[in-house]
Amino acid sequence: MTMLVDAAAGGAAGLLAGALFFLAMRRNAELYLSGGPAWRPAALHLARLLGLAALLVLMVRVAGGAGLLGAFAGILAARTVALRAWGPRP
Repeated sequence: MTMLVDAAAGGAAGLLAGALFFLAMRRNAELYLSGGPAWRPAALHLARLLGLAALLVLMVRVAGGAGLLGAFAGILAARTVALRAWGPRP
């Protein structure tokens, strides 16, 4: 039962973090395409990757393998939602 709770909590955290990650990815692409200082998109890119890595490390430390797998599933679910919401436009 504890592994199921860890996986569910990891899934919820992964879904939230994944949603933030993909929103930041969209903003990152906008920054790369706009004419501005080059350090802004690079800094956001690095922050996105470090934030996701920190979440995964935290999940392993707090909830073990079940939490890590749940977080990964939540991130994949957020990716699916983002791709459907911002997919190719005609």
